[in-house]
Amino acid sequence: MGPFLIVDDHSAVREGLGRILGAEFPSVALHYAASPKEALAVLDAQFCALAVVDISMPGGDGLSLIQEIKDRSPRTRILVHTMHPEDQFSLRALRTGADGFVTKDAPVTEILAAARKIVQGGRYFSPAVAELLIASGAGASPSHGLESLSDREFQILRLYASGKTPSEIADALNLSVKTVSSHRARILEKLGLRTTAELIRFGLEHKLDSTPAP
Repeated sequence: MGPFLIVDDHSAVREGLGRILGAEFPSVALHYAASPKEALAVLDAQFCALAVVDISMPGGDGLSLIQEIKDRSPRTRILVHTMHPEDQFSLRALRTGADGFVTKDAPVTEILAAARKIVQGGRYFSPAVAELLIASGAGASPSHGLESLSDREFQILRLYASGKTPSEIADALNLSVKTVSSHRARILEKLGLRTTAELIRFGLEHKLDSTPAP
């Protein structure tokens, strides 16, 4: 089995996951990254069998990182380990290419169960995520309307919720301010909102801000 890569900007989380996974997989080498840039540098240097990835990190977005990992190393399996709630992020992460999703308040037994299943070629869904997948396959959509947003719109909503200005969002995503404003207008329409203030409030209420927890 190839090495594992743990991607999280908090050293305590990285070290904690390292101890947990190291005890379960004692023969597996562990690599660590504090940002998407560091993670991609590790993957460019060598193949990793499993990447455990946070969603909110400085210097990049975890959802974009998932796609980058799959583009660069299709055989690398990905487990999302995040503070963000399942109903907001799990389906989008799985569609982007993740093979499993667990929240940071999950017990150690669940994290290990997810890792074991994923490295064996399976996918891991908690009962809550499985229900969301079933509802999604049946054509149901969450009442908050987030599933109607494109990945780019979802990304921009998260940046608004984290307090970024249109100019800062444009710089972060390499877009024009006009394009950001166009996306904002579509987000407002899809979510039934009227103003940027309502958009920011919506993002905060649904815990979408992309600033990592202290």
